[in-house]
Amino acid sequence: MMDDMPRTFDPQTLDPDARELMPLFVSTRRADLTELQAALDAGALDIAARIGHRIRGTAQSYGLTELGELALELEQGADRRDGAEVERCAAGITQWVQWLEEVVAVQTS
Repeated sequence: MMDDMPRTFDPQTLDPDARELMPLFVSTRRADLTELQAALDAGALDIAARIGHRIRGTAQSYGLTELGELALELEQGADRRDGAEVERCAAGITQWVQWLEEVVAVQTS
């Protein structure tokens, strides 16, 4: 697990309905990451900005404030055409999704 990342999110604080939807949230974010990488490979920062916007909105609805902030930074970096910032944020979002996958695996086992 990536313990070096600060996280204020505690999955135990989710209401039962949101906890039940967490596996879907994680799989959807994994699909977003695949789409994001394709957009970055193609230099399509406008698509990267839309993906960042989408991740931010859904992350906030789950109380994932730090993930939402990273997604906002990705969106803003893409809007500024700052490829280095977008790559940094994409890497951070990837770490978050990996961590959430581990959380979901523990909760469902």
